[in-house]
Parts: sequence; C-alpha cells; structure tokens
Amino acid sequence: MSVSFKGESIGIVIAGDRSHDFMLPADPTTMPPKISEALNATLDAQKNEQAADRKKNSDHQAKADAREGTKQALNNLYDVAAVSAGSRRDFHQEGYTLASLRLARALAEADAAIQTLACHAQQAANPSGVGINPTQSNKTIATLRALADDLATLTPVPALDA
Repeated sequence: MSVSFKGESIGIVIAGDRSHDFMLPADPTTMPPKISEALNATLDAQKNEQAADRKKNSDHQAKADAREGTKQALNNLYDVAAVSAGSRRDFHQEGYTLASLRLARALAEADAAIQTLACHAQQAANPSGVGINPTQSNKTIATLRALADDLATLTPVPALDA
C-alpha cells in the first residue's frame, strides 16, 4: 500500500506554439467534472490532429482544421479553468472533508480490528484456560500492542490549506 504524490505529466502541443504542460493528479477522478471534460476534449482534439498529420495525403485544409480544433479546445480548457476557480475550491474542500471522514472511520475500524485480533491472540496463548492469562506475552501479542500504539499516535489529518 502506497500513496503517490507525483501525478502524471501531459503536454498539449500546438504547431507554432509552445508546449502547454499540465500535471494531473494520481487519481484523475478527483478532478472537477468541468475541468475533466474540457481536458478530455483537448486530448481528443490533439489525437485527431495527430491522426490528420499521420495521413500521407496532401489535404492541408484538413490538417489545418485539426490544428485549429486543438487550439480551440485548449483555449476552452484555459477558459473553464479561469471561470471555475471558486467552484473548484469548494469541490476540493468537499472532497477533502469527505476523505478525512472516511479516513477517521477506517482508523476506528482498524482500532476495533486490532482489539479483536488481540483478544483472539491472548486466548489462543492460553489454550488450557478460560479467557486470557494477563501475565503471558508472546511475539504476536507484542506486535499487536505495537500496532495499537502506532495507530494511537498517528498524526491527525491536517486542515486543507486553500
């Protein structure tokens, strides 16, 4: 289990212009829908432009139209990003709060699971008795105690800086 903070780099290139580079999050479903739609439209336009360029024919108008389609889609992407800044902040705040609540619930479930594991491990360590022998310890119980301590000392989820 690991968390990626790197994301994915993509570039949109328009002939005669610079490369327009974007760093997408590791999980693209966390992008606001309007941005995602505009980005997908831009990527589709770029694919159409590349397909037009790969053709060996001399239909220069089709190639120019494909380049213009990519340029228009890219301009639309920038426009959507500019006008949706406030709603994007709200979208990400909402998503962050929801993920924080899910994490708190998962940590509570992990704590309960460790307690159940400890109860079973302690009873398994006392096979001839009823219940547990509080003076007996073994590697499993020690490891579960360490897990419980680690879980109890986790850093809380920070507030979103936005």
